[in-house]
Amino acid sequence: MTVYVVRRIAAAAGVLLLDVVLIFSLIHFTPGDPARLIVGDERGGSANVDKVREQLGLNRPLPAQFAAYIAGLVRGDMGRSFFSREPVFDMLASRVPLTLALAIISLVIGLAVALPTGVLAAVKRGSIWDQAFMLLAMLGVSMPSFWFATVLMLVFAVALGWFPVVGYATFTDSPGRWLWHLVLPATAIGVAQAALTARMTRASLLEVLRLDYVTLTARAKGLPEWRVILKHALANAAFPIVTIVGMNFAFLLGGVVIIETVFALPGVGSLLINSVARRDYHVIQGVLLFVAAANVMMNLVVDLSYVVIDKRVRYGAAT
Repeated sequence: MTVYVVRRIAAAAGVLLLDVVLIFSLIHFTPGDPARLIVGDERGGSANVDKVREQLGLNRPLPAQFAAYIAGLVRGDMGRSFFSREPVFDMLASRVPLTLALAIISLVIGLAVALPTGVLAAVKRGSIWDQAFMLLAMLGVSMPSFWFATVLMLVFAVALGWFPVVGYATFTDSPGRWLWHLVLPATAIGVAQAALTARMTRASLLEVLRLDYVTLTARAKGLPEWRVILKHALANAAFPIVTIVGMNFAFLLGGVVIIETVFALPGVGSLLINSVARRDYHVIQGVLLFVAAANVMMNLVVDLSYVVIDKRVRYGAAT
């Protein structure tokens, strides 16, 4: 097990290094000049632009810029914003908690909806419940999240006035208001995740329910049907469900850009949108690196969780 973890961490480090190279290359080869945006049209002389580029270090060759960026990452320095001159690490630290909270609440909402509906659809296969749930799941996967978020805002915030339309309250100021501001955006995200997870739960559980140890052994012992489903069948159908949940959570950390924009939430997504519009290279690199690290970390956590779910799973040196 220890050998496997060490190998996975080493592989994760290699993947992150490759991500850094790709992110740096794509950003610097994208059209646009942050120095010209900083100077603006009124002061826009070539001499002023060249001076700003020199101040930002953009006049150096790309290999030298990349080496300086890697050296900074090793020291824990992700650079500074070209515009605000604020350290990128501090900018992320102030916004990651909101995005992380939004992702966790969305995941909880999604699981609270997906697991009961997926289990019931599998147990009642072919019934009206199964058809209704799968139709709703198909609609949930198909409808755009920004459209559903807008509908939720118009109905529950504008028309009924139950929730705030936009904005954000910090947790330290008022935990209740903080949670109240996140209900609608978390629901908009969680419904789409619930639809995908419910379909996976149904498919995985149906496959397990056909196995002999469920159809013969567990029921032959005279166990109640709910115990057969929850303790025996669902536990062995958990691998695909855990995998999709882990992938969804990693996606949520970087995929809430649209929802944060719709509800004007100051999270990582809105930071990325603003930085891309201004060609703020260091901030873009920091956000994308955070998302890449989250995906790599969640993949490792999902793999290791298999040992907790099923004690028969063992990772050895040859795994």
